[in-house]
Amino acid sequence: DTICAIASGTAAALRGIVRLSGPQAIAIGEKLTRSLATSPRRLASESLSPKAAAIEYRLCEIDLGNRLGWVEGESYWWRTTKSYTGQPSVEFHLLG
Repeated sequence: DTICAIASGTAAALRGIVRLSGPQAIAIGEKLTRSLATSPRRLASESLSPKAAAIEYRLCEIDLGNRLGWVEGESYWWRTTKSYTGQPSVEFHLLG
């Protein structure tokens, strides 16, 4: 199954994180975001572990529905199984 859950703490914070994980995570994440940069940026260099090198970063807008609309945030993409959950995953980082 593909699931969505809060991945940050419940206390007040500067950043809130929501994780989407499972077989449809990438497809759903693509529908919920639009990139603000011209192309995705890899977070890691060749000197880091293969797990770290699998992370893709995007400055983007994230669709929060009719009430809140599109808000600026960051997204981190694991298109392989080298994520925290062992499945394809997307994390949305927004203002807390």
